[in-house]
Amino acid sequence: MLVSRFSLGAALALALSSCAPAQTADFDRAAAQGLFDEYAAQFPALNATVMRDGEIIWEAEGGHQRGAEDSVSTDYNFYSIAKMLTGMAYARLEHRTGLDLNRTARSIDPSLPEAYDAVTLRQLLCHSSGIR
Repeated sequence: MLVSRFSLGAALALALSSCAPAQTADFDRAAAQGLFDEYAAQFPALNATVMRDGEIIWEAEGGHQRGAEDSVSTDYNFYSIAKMLTGMAYARLEHRTGLDLNRTARSIDPSLPEAYDAVTLRQLLCHSSGIR
């Protein structure tokens, strides 16, 4: 089960990472919809859009309390979107370059406080590091 914005964002980013711009027809819409439906069931209402080169190639709507006024064109507040975009960037780096998300933050930047000695990139991305 997908339990975080990072999970959905990472899954969609990885699904898209093998799609060249000229191959948007190869985007597996059914797989993306399945991931989205599983994740959206945890929220009252949720919309997602995937764009490539400024063109919408897939969008979805879901949630357990959607009303008649809810659609992919409905404006919603979105909070902390930078977290999801950062998570997607790390997921792509992990997928393409083998970045180790279990590496400690301090091994990358030794100038961080000692509290970061045992904190991994994965914990920072999942907000489970205990660091405020």
